[in-house]
Amino acid sequence: MRLSVTAARATALAACYGRTSKISRAVDPDMMFEAEQQIARALTEWRTEDAESGVEYKARLRLRLPPDSIAKAERYNDARRVIHLEQDATRQRLESFGDVTLGDPRQAQLWWLMRSLENGDSTIDWESFDKSVRPLINHADRHDDSVTKFAKTVVGLVDRVSGETDQIQVLAELTSKMAAVLGWPEVSEGFRPLLEEHSSTGIDDSNFTK
Repeated sequence: MRLSVTAARATALAACYGRTSKISRAVDPDMMFEAEQQIARALTEWRTEDAESGVEYKARLRLRLPPDSIAKAERYNDARRVIHLEQDATRQRLESFGDVTLGDPRQAQLWWLMRSLENGDSTIDWESFDKSVRPLINHADRHDDSVTKFAKTVVGLVDRVSGETDQIQVLAELTSKMAAVLGWPEVSEGFRPLLEEHSSTGIDDSNFTK
C-alpha cells in the first residue's frame, strides 16, 4: 500500500513521538541532555514501525522545556535536594547514635539518665532501659570476645548499684566469695575493708564451696 506524502509524514512523526515519549517520560526534568543522547541513538538509523505501510524514518530532535516547565523542574529539584539532605542528616545521626551512644554500655546508661532528667522524670526507669535499649547495646557489642563482654557487664552492674549501700554490700560479698572459690585469695582480701564497714548480708557460704 503506497501512502501519500502527507500520510507517510504523519506515520513517521507518530512513530518518532512514540519512541521519544517513552524515553523523555522515563527521566527527570534535569536530565534533558541524557534523554537527548538516548533519543539520538534511537533515531539515528533508518527504522520502520509498520512493514505494510513501507514508511521508513530517522530523525534528529532537540528537547526543550517551556519556561513554566523549567520553573517546575527547578522547584522539583530543590525539593528533592531538601529530602536528600534530610535523609543524609537522619542517617548520620542514627549512625552516630549507634556507634557512640549504643557502642558502649556506660554511654548508653548516661544517655538514658540525661534523657530522663531532661524529661523531668522523678525516677529513672531502668526496667524500660533493660527491655528496650540494652538489647541494642548487646547487638552493637556482638564482635567483642567473651572476656570483654563479661567486663562490660560487670561495669554496667557496678554502675547500676552505685549509691545503693545495701546492694553494693551484697555485690562485694558475692564477689569476694567467688574470688575465694576461684583460688584468688588476694582478690578476695581486697574486699575486706568494704565488708568490714558494714554488717554481713547473711549470704549462705554453702553456695560457694568447691
